[in-house]
Formats: sequence, C-alpha cells, structure tokens
Amino acid sequence: MSNTFFQSINALQIEGDWTITVAHDKENRLVVSVLFFNKKAGDTVKKNILPLILRGTAEELDNGFFQAIQKPIQDTAQLFTNMEAYVKERDKIKIGTEQKNTKAEKTDIVSPYEKAMKEVDELEAQGEYKTAWMKVPSVEKFPEHREEINNRRASLSAQFAPDLFNSPKTENHVIS
Repeated sequence: MSNTFFQSINALQIEGDWTITVAHDKENRLVVSVLFFNKKAGDTVKKNILPLILRGTAEELDNGFFQAIQKPIQDTAQLFTNMEAYVKERDKIKIGTEQKNTKAEKTDIVSPYEKAMKEVDELEAQGEYKTAWMKVPSVEKFPEHREEINNRRASLSAQFAPDLFNSPKTENHVIS
C-alpha cells in the first residue's frame, strides 16, 4: 500500500487550508468534497467559495484525484491571493482617506473669534454699523487680538450716523 496523499498535497505548494470530506453514496461509490480556503482573505470570501465535489470508486479516485483537483485548487488559491492583495490595498486607501478627512475636518474648524468677526463683516456690509460694533468680540475674551478689536470698534464707531446728542458742538455767535 503506497501512501503518497499528503506528499501530493504538499507538492501543490499552495498556501491555504483544506477541508476534505469523504462519504459513501447509495451506489457504494465515494463522494469527496474538497474545500480550499485562505484565512487571510477573510470569512466573507470563504462563504462564497463552493467545494469541489468528486464521485467515483476508490480506484478511480486514487488514480485521478490529484489531477482532477490541481487546476481548480490552483485557480482558487490565485483568487485568494488576489483577494488578499485587494483587501490590503483597500485598507490602505481607507486609512489614507480617513486621515485626509481628519485633516480636512481640522482645517474646516473655524475659531470662535473668526466666526464672530465674520458676522461683524456681514453686518458692516449691510450698513448696520451699531449692531456690528456690538458684535465685535470683547478684548477680555480674546486678548491676543486686542489691537485688531480696538481698531475695528473705532472704524465702526466712525461710521455711526450723527445723532442729536453726539453731534459736534457748534459755537454760538452773537450778532450785535
């Protein structure tokens, strides 16, 4: 009795795992199910791979088993290799995209000072100088922008329409 079954599997030099099931059918023939998979490709791929089913007498399977499975197993192994490479590249792209999105989110964040000044700009453009002056952020809240805040308030104050109580005093001349 010559046993070269495992040597023949080893000779295929294919990385992966094998599930081989042997059963007898009603006609006293053997039914051999061979499922080859690679854990690195993931469970979802494994679920989609169908087993190779061989039927025959013990002698027929001894003589033709490895010839019958060699090409399909090699094709399946290549599929898993391609799938593994695809998954790795997809993960790299996903990580790269997440990093880009994180950077974009960080640059999209507007500081409270910038937001307040943008609102001041909009109000000034509409001619609402007093409202804009009131919306200028306080120096206490943003001391690092002290000079800019003071200049902005001064420029807005200069735009106020003169009113009865803040008008410049005129000199009264008496004519004799």
